[in-house]
Amino acid sequence: MEITFDKKVDVAYIKINDNKVARDVNINDYCIANLDAKNNLVGIEFLFASKRIRDFELWFDLFSTADYLNVPKSIVKNWIKEKQLPAYKLNKEYKLKKSDLDKFIEAHKAKN
Repeated sequence: MEITFDKKVDVAYIKINDNKVARDVNINDYCIANLDAKNNLVGIEFLFASKRIRDFELWFDLFSTADYLNVPKSIVKNWIKEKQLPAYKLNKEYKLKKSDLDKFIEAHKAKN
């Protein structure tokens, strides 16, 4: 299982497996279930996620962090090593909280 968040479209996604999505089922105005050809659940999309999921802490891996910040992974690694960006290491992989990334972005906002 994998949980991702796409900031550009404000969608959180829980990927259950790698099966090919055959159809979507609207659960409500903000939730879509993705099913395979045998009607097994493949994933769940949460639209307008930042407005709907308040108590849920989004975690990013290194690749997702680089994508979220729109920088190469090497830059993210350097920021982590230089302790500019808070990160956790679980099973030899870096994990970062979205809330920490948002604070990092705000702290580095250009001054006019």
